Amino acid sequence: MKRWGLIWLSMLFMTSLHGNVIAEPFREKGLRHGNDNHKLAPLPRVIALTKKRFTGDVIDAQIRAGQPHEETPLVYELRLLTEAGHILKIRVDALNADFLEAEGQGLNKARRAR
Repeated sequence: MKRWGLIWLSMLFMTSLHGNVIAEPFREKGLRHGNDNHKLAPLPRVIALTKKRFTGDVIDAQIRAGQPHEETPLVYELRLLTEAGHILKIRVDALNADFLEAEGQGLNKARRAR
């Protein structure tokens, strides 16, 4: 129960950030904050999709500027605690919820069978 409290607290914090903090990666890429063409995928949806692919619990979620090779202005960077106690870093496109990258010890064991 405590971990859900941390997740919801993180989500509350992210949604209450001052607009300039979230808008900065948009400005860096020449995009306008709030542009209808660049709405963020809902974080609860991204977390649910992540939990369908990997076993474990999401313990942190942050919005970051996308890397040039990722071809998206913003990504969700999630930290997932696996059942084996390892932490995975998972990057998801913040606009369309596509998985971009996952890394960390125990990655293969944490993947769910499709």
